[in-house]
Formats: sequence, C-alpha cells, structure tokens
Amino acid sequence: MSPFLSALITSVTVLAVVLIGDLGRRRVTAWRLLRPLLAVAVVVAIFVRSFPHDGNDVALQVIGVAAGLALGAIGGCMLRVGADREAGVYTIGGAGYASFWIAVFAARLAFTYGSEHWFPEALVRFCVDYEISGADPITNALVFMALAMVLARTGVILLRRSRVSGRAADRALDVSMAEEFPRFKIESATRS
Repeated sequence: MSPFLSALITSVTVLAVVLIGDLGRRRVTAWRLLRPLLAVAVVVAIFVRSFPHDGNDVALQVIGVAAGLALGAIGGCMLRVGADREAGVYTIGGAGYASFWIAVFAARLAFTYGSEHWFPEALVRFCVDYEISGADPITNALVFMALAMVLARTGVILLRRSRVSGRAADRALDVSMAEEFPRFKIESATRS
C-alpha cells in the first residue's frame, strides 16, 4: 500500500471519529472519550509495521508525537465545556474546531502526497542528510502524531471536565461508565 493511501485511510478514519464525536453539543461519556483512542489504536496496529531506530529515526518519531500533543491540546482547548443537571458535563464543538482538525489532517495528506509526487528527491536528500532510514519512520511519525493528537484532546477534555464541576463531574462520568461498561463497577464512594 502506498504511503499516501495509508495516510488517507488514517486521516479519514481518525478525523471522522473525532468530528462525529465532538461536533455540536455532546455529553462527555467514557465511550465518547475511548472511541477515538480505539480507532487510532487500530490504525497503529495496521500501519505501523516496524519501529526503526537507526540514525535519527527515533528523534523524528518523537517529533511526530510532540507535534501531535501540541496540536491535540490546541484542538481540545477549542471545545467549549459546560455542565447542567440533565446532561451532566458536555462539550460544544463548532466550525472553528472542525476547521482546525480538517486543516491539520489536510496538511498531513498534502505532505504525504507531496512526498510521492512533488518533492520525492528533496525528501530522499533530507533522509540521507539527517540519517532517516526511509519511509517507515516518516509514516510512523505521522501515525504517532495522530495518536498523540487524540490523546492530548482526550486529556484536555478530562482536565476541563474536572474543572467545570469538580466532584459532580466525576460522579457523572462514573455513572456513565457504569451504564456503558456494566461489568466494571466504579467505586465513587472512594472519591468523597
């Protein structure tokens, strides 16, 4: 499978799951937070074939993670967070939030397409000059970036959820998790 096709599948999958779960007014539930993480985990399992560690391969992959954490934190901060008695804690994702995620994933796709069609020779020179072993560390960096974006977005939602309503939000999430995952009992009494 070509790098562009794998990037396209990764980008569309992660973007769709994030935007479907976050656009509009959405209650913060365990499943809503876990769904994008599971989607990215599946993408990682499919597309990360190896973990190259020659030359600067690890550094490039770490840069992908760092960029993803920063971008995910920015994206997570673009969600408005609120709470009420009926819905519990909720977020509101609007056009700016969607535009941000679309722009990031479009840039990833443009880079991947460009690496095959617009600047393949320059990319090969870059890899040689900076001791990158080839396409795998670049692909991994982009996949790890997507994973880190989703992790950071989830972390920001959790942090902001706890700030909005403190212990009430924790109890609401406990109830949500108990409803969605009945086999797992959550002891909310230990939090009081």
